[in-house]
Amino acid sequence: MASTNFLVFDEGKQNMMSDGDYSANTQRARGVTPGIAYPNLHNKLYYQVSVMAKAIADFMVVQGANASDEDVEQLTADISTAFTNFVDNKTKDVYLPLSGGTMKGNINANGYNITATKFIGNLQGKADSAANAEVATKATQDSKGRQIDTTYLKLSGGTLTGDITANNVYANNNVLVFNNVADMKASNKVKTGYTLKTLGFYTAGDGGGADYVITNDIGEDEVDEASLITLKNGLYAKLLIKDFINIKWFGAYVDGEHDDSTAFNNCVAYLQRTKKEIEQIQALAVKTKVVIPHGVMKISDTIKIDINVMSLDGGGSVILADGLEDNSYAVWVNNWSGTDGYAQYTDIISQVGNFILTGTSRFDPINGLLMGTKEYPGNSEVGWGAPRVRMERIMVQNVYTGITWGNNQYLDSWYNISVNHCHVGLDNLSSPQNTGENINFHSSVFFANDKMYNTSLTMLFNNCSFDYNTQWFNPPTLRAWLTDCYIEGWFFNGEEYSKNPFVTTSSGNWCRFKMVGGTVNAVNTVHSGDVALFDVGTTAHQGIVISDVFLEKLASTYLINGTGVYRVNLNDYNDTAPDKIASVCNVLGLNTFEGLTALPKEISCGSSETLQITGNVLKVTTQSPPYGWTRVYATVKWGNHRHLKLFFKVRMVTTSTITTQSVQMSVYEGYYDKNGEWVQLKNRGLNIKPTDAYVANQWLTGTLSIYNNQIPKVNAPYVRLEIKFQDMYTLASPYAEISELQVSGY
Repeated sequence: MASTNFLVFDEGKQNMMSDGDYSANTQRARGVTPGIAYPNLHNKLYYQVSVMAKAIADFMVVQGANASDEDVEQLTADISTAFTNFVDNKTKDVYLPLSGGTMKGNINANGYNITATKFIGNLQGKADSAANAEVATKATQDSKGRQIDTTYLKLSGGTLTGDITANNVYANNNVLVFNNVADMKASNKVKTGYTLKTLGFYTAGDGGGADYVITNDIGEDEVDEASLITLKNGLYAKLLIKDFINIKWFGAYVDGEHDDSTAFNNCVAYLQRTKKEIEQIQALAVKTKVVIPHGVMKISDTIKIDINVMSLDGGGSVILADGLEDNSYAVWVNNWSGTDGYAQYTDIISQVGNFILTGTSRFDPINGLLMGTKEYPGNSEVGWGAPRVRMERIMVQNVYTGITWGNNQYLDSWYNISVNHCHVGLDNLSSPQNTGENINFHSSVFFANDKMYNTSLTMLFNNCSFDYNTQWFNPPTLRAWLTDCYIEGWFFNGEEYSKNPFVTTSSGNWCRFKMVGGTVNAVNTVHSGDVALFDVGTTAHQGIVISDVFLEKLASTYLINGTGVYRVNLNDYNDTAPDKIASVCNVLGLNTFEGLTALPKEISCGSSETLQITGNVLKVTTQSPPYGWTRVYATVKWGNHRHLKLFFKVRMVTTSTITTQSVQMSVYEGYYDKNGEWVQLKNRGLNIKPTDAYVANQWLTGTLSIYNNQIPKVNAPYVRLEIKFQDMYTLASPYAEISELQVSGY
């Protein structure tokens, strides 16, 4: 008799979680926290596992197989035996094996045929009665006595001797199905009114399968052997579309080997010919969507996107520009079929995107995207431009110029765009007309281009990243606005091709540049000499706005070199002559206290406070300070700086809970007398509270900027930036810690 040694763990459930607690327990859901384990949780787990193991073991024993944990391989074999025995026991008295056997009853066909490859017994004519003697003969005939082999077509195929009338097939339509277009063209069995279906364009399953209707009257329609295909007997197959078109219906392969330029442009031409019909179908919905199935679409000629009649969904495909003529464009977005300078229905926005456009090298004279027209004004031959188009999820790389704007192009919206490894990232044709009003980029990346920005159009960048470009914003005329953008590169690290300013324009030309928020980060702080971050020439028509921008590891000597109106940290001033403005430096000379053994002379405190460097922080202690304020000062020279900025990271440490105490910042101006004592001349009146209610033992950061409108500062050459802690001395065992303290000057 079979046996088992599997038992249930904690069978009496003496120390075990309930089902409800077990379901809600966070350690069950997320795993056991290191060092913490609930016994009743584990007991529940072990109980469930052992109950399941015991149930399986008992099942095995019933089926005549042992269940023992002594030998894993034997246990595996016994499990297989148990299940085999179970299946055999359930089926041996119920079903007849396929290999044959003896039935214990009669077969009642009740009007159905019995098909057999070998007849034995009564089916060979050894009948018990006259009626049974006819069974062998009827096995090869239908119900009307006709021979099956010579009357019916086998499922495996054969030759038809007459026409097929197909009713009630595929939703009550007259439908014939062909493997591909070639088979459909070769058929002589189709009639007017039939609906045909292909399983592929070239071969079944290649993605080009489509639906067609048969007609003998095409009117003025153009036979392109894609949307309108010639058949036998003077008939034509007309493509049926709804709200999208697959370019494989027009013969595109999208396999990276065949040239799909003609197929794509034929698809667009079809939409242009039939746009009135499509517009009636679409009403005010989005344009007819042209779809590129996922793959690689190789092109050797410019493909044209007509925003008047279509949107494009690239399906995440790669458009490979290979073999185009020199100086041509791979993709040209334009309003090709409109009647004037606007799309025919201006309230229908065309969307183009979801593809990667790549060439073979940025040194080849092949360009990426062209927006708008090459000529001005537009006309029916050259198109009308592509205003108000929405471009999204597009990568352009390895071409000479990534994106170029022509004429009649404005109000573009670009989302999630990436322009990489191009000789010129963004550019425009020479002197474009009616172009450049509010071209917006959102959440886009411009990476490793030789010349990132060479266009004179008005462009806005929001939450974009500009990384490792050799040259940055340096067109002849600049109009660019950046909001919360990130710029990183080798601006001034002394390497070849990397000493260019971030922004520069040709002398005498306009510059309108605004950057609000974000970061400018140099990856190397090697000094390159007398170079400005913004080098904008000597014309009086320059305008630079820099507000709330973090300049990190910047090694340039000067922030702005030029003449014009500058607006930095929301304060205006004018220069009347070329001037190297405001060196960028760390005025305090430190960022953290890590590794310091002595306190910098610029940092001091009140008479009731004590400062001590402890590890990586500056510790501040106090006893009954005047007016209840514990004060720490950073005193620096104005020098040639127009702006000074204080940044700190502090916390108040105590064993009590803080509910009313706060941290504030103030600014004073003055000088040191001959005895080295501070003489205050002016209180700038800036009392800034990073927070009104402060929580004990938690870090707080604060920033304070001060603007100086007079250079040099003769009467008050120093500025004292103050951090003060309110009523800290009243707390239990109080002290403050400062981990970061920076003063930067511009």
